[in-house]
Amino acid sequence: MLADILLGLIVLGGMAYGMYLMFRVDCWTAEERKLQEEEETKEPLPQAVVFGGGSRRAQVEKWLTGRGVEAVYIEDVCIRENWEQVRYIIALSESDADNLSICNLMKKMYGTEYLFSVCNEAVNESVYYRFHIRILRKDGKLWEQLSALLAGKEVSIA
Repeated sequence: MLADILLGLIVLGGMAYGMYLMFRVDCWTAEERKLQEEEETKEPLPQAVVFGGGSRRAQVEKWLTGRGVEAVYIEDVCIRENWEQVRYIIALSESDADNLSICNLMKKMYGTEYLFSVCNEAVNESVYYRFHIRILRKDGKLWEQLSALLAGKEVSIA
């Protein structure tokens, strides 16, 4: 008789714990569903593809972070299909040929309207202008130049 009562209590306790676990799982799946819906409705951040590196990258990173732009840093030509919101292309390489190539390729692939590049050789400035690439002076503060160029003031900050 006592064994039957203890067995009944154990079974009842197991059922209650099982019900509690199922309730928690239901809450967890509802929260997960809600987070997925919010993520789907949330507008994605604009992206910037930054080509090249060195000491200039930190300045550009500061500017992008201040504008709420997700940055993708690449060292070689890298094309991805999931780059849907590419708004800025910033080429910081030491080679004008690389900078011009990456800007033109990204413009054709993603239709990016804001192309920025460091012009390393003054003789190549006309090529940059021909392809509608805004020139960044390598001897100035890049984040100030980027802000000025977007505001429509094409100035060189020394």
